[in-house]
Amino acid sequence: MWAATRTRITGYSHVQESLPCQDYAESQVISGCMLCAVADGASTAPLGEVGASIAVESVKNYFKNTSVAEIESKALEQVSKEIKQDFFRFLNRKMEILPYPTRHIDYATTIAFITLWEEQDYFLCGVIGDCMIGLFPTEGGPAVLSGMDATDRSPHTSFITDPNIPFLIFEGNLSKYRGFVLSTDGCAKGGILSFDGHFDMEVAQILFDYLPKTQNPEIWLSQFIEQNISIFTSDDLSMCVIYPEFEHRTIPVIEPKHTSTQKLPKHEPKNKTREKYPSLSLTFKMPKYTFFQRIVSKQATKPKSVLPGVAKDLITIVLKTAVSKIRSHRSR
Repeated sequence: MWAATRTRITGYSHVQESLPCQDYAESQVISGCMLCAVADGASTAPLGEVGASIAVESVKNYFKNTSVAEIESKALEQVSKEIKQDFFRFLNRKMEILPYPTRHIDYATTIAFITLWEEQDYFLCGVIGDCMIGLFPTEGGPAVLSGMDATDRSPHTSFITDPNIPFLIFEGNLSKYRGFVLSTDGCAKGGILSFDGHFDMEVAQILFDYLPKTQNPEIWLSQFIEQNISIFTSDDLSMCVIYPEFEHRTIPVIEPKHTSTQKLPKHEPKNKTREKYPSLSLTFKMPKYTFFQRIVSKQATKPKSVLPGVAKDLITIVLKTAVSKIRSHRSR
């Protein structure tokens, strides 16, 4: 049996500006499968948080009404197209009932999802934009799947509201994996990804060791993100962790922060160089692990302190005063 734990946290920049959380996270068992999804409404879109919820609900609707046999019989490009068609149907319906006119771009959002069919030993996942899917096989290193190329340092990303942007779709055998992690880009900024763009194995080790055994995994995950990740970013954060169910949950809710002094296995990424962001024609099934992720800056994104400017002004005043006194003394 597989279990999923999700959480979302409002970034302090949104709290300070009285803005709503523009992330959305969901995990649910529907029609014989487990669906998990996270979405990140664009901060530049006036209805980004609405777009994020519509994106997740439309993905749920698609898998609720589509069997695993139907999905396996279709090309992945067709699955991507059908999911986007469902999204635009939901979005247009929402736009029709609003008392004021809106545009598709007003609902811009990124999204990542994964659907698990345990009986069929099959999973399907997809992403648009800079959300992230971490896949952890039972053997070998993890893959980090994202709609952003590892070499792209620009602030721009793709949104599901763009009709020309397809999902990156991947599929595989569920039995070959020990777990999955979905997250919005806020978690990546906060340290989920290492500096070279790979999933931080220290974080992964703690998530998969503690969550299956914790008495209240949702509270534990929220505390873990607040204590270890949200302090490094002002952005909203959403995460969904999928892992095999554990029979005996014995660990209390409150856990200490993880530190670099803990003895955890070192991770040496297999692929030093990564392919460019693939076109839709290169979407493929996954016997191997290819990295499509963004290189994350480790610079803190909190507002800069005003103290350096004040200190500079004080030093300038002191120096000017000293020079003035020296000149006055010499003229006597």
